[in-house]
Amino acid sequence: MAQTVSVKIVSEDKVITIPANMMLSTKEEALMKAGMVWGALWVLMIGTIFIPIVHFIAPPILIFMGPIAGRIVYKMFADKQTLKLETTPPTCPKCSASIVLPSSLADWPVHNVCMECKTSFSAEY
Repeated sequence: MAQTVSVKIVSEDKVITIPANMMLSTKEEALMKAGMVWGALWVLMIGTIFIPIVHFIAPPILIFMGPIAGRIVYKMFADKQTLKLETTPPTCPKCSASIVLPSSLADWPVHNVCMECKTSFSAEY
């Protein structure tokens, strides 16, 4: 699910507005990715059954790693919000140098300093 928002970068008296897409990954998408990881590990487990010597170690490990890796992937992607800028990398309002903004919305609003001109700026959506 995507929603268009505008990101404001404010520095002293200058303001830059950039369009961005806010993405929210749903639990169904996270479950699908987790299932793909789980299934891939189990397919790998079945493939290693036919390899001599390896079949003593790999299948027992992979049979347990499938559900564990699936749970980790699910936790990583369930209800995760990200922000993707629609334009080129954002620039500093004062010196127009390229700045880096985080994609995870957990880190917003951003208060940072431009590495070129040492001017502080804030970014919010």
